[in-house]
Amino acid sequence: MHLVHKLQDQSYRQEHQLYPLTNILRPGNFLFDFIHLRSQLSTAGLVSAPQATADQQLRSCIPYLPQYAGPASQDDRSHDPRIGPTASRTAERWFDLPPLSISNYRTADANPVLRRAGNITFVISKPLSVSEVKGNKSESTLDTLYLCQSRAFDPLHEKVPPSDGFPNAIHYHGSDNGEIVWFGFSLYYFELDQARQVVRAVMRNFGIEPLPPGVRQGPGAAEPPELMTEPVTAAQTMR
Repeated sequence: MHLVHKLQDQSYRQEHQLYPLTNILRPGNFLFDFIHLRSQLSTAGLVSAPQATADQQLRSCIPYLPQYAGPASQDDRSHDPRIGPTASRTAERWFDLPPLSISNYRTADANPVLRRAGNITFVISKPLSVSEVKGNKSESTLDTLYLCQSRAFDPLHEKVPPSDGFPNAIHYHGSDNGEIVWFGFSLYYFELDQARQVVRAVMRNFGIEPLPPGVRQGPGAAEPPELMTEPVTAAQTMR
């Protein structure tokens, strides 16, 4: 089981400098090798022209679930017309995914309407389909979890490069490499409660039980309150 939170690390940025985006999905790339993705990755906005492509940058993510399918506009992004019939398959396991909205993170715009993810994010900009033969039929092994909602509602993809409405989080459940969840964005930029709910949904699907509230494990973890035998005084904390 794998949870791949796509952070924009230095090695990935260097790869973008060496190769066009259309060449990223090739042998040696994680998505190509482990998820068998044969599509195209694009950025939501351009690193080389962030101001000129601000309208294409990520402002929110909408779950690819049936209840969010419907008409949308620049002023109302609570639904999306690009959520299709395959969303019913996503809903079988990912029914509790929340909409994601940009939080007031450290360098966020004071105006919520103008907020966008503070780092480069990725979308899958070509049709995607991954399947494998099970028994005597072919079954899909890749489901869309979220669609990118850019600052500008762009249903006809008139912006260059387009990003609005493209998948930006997927779930691979084939037999080759175990289950993999990939995000083309960092959860850091979204509201904390929403990000936590996404993590809970991933853990539930991977069969990982969350710890009880207030309990931490591992090096440096504090003892649960019921195991503490002596009260901590102000003098002790100043030592």
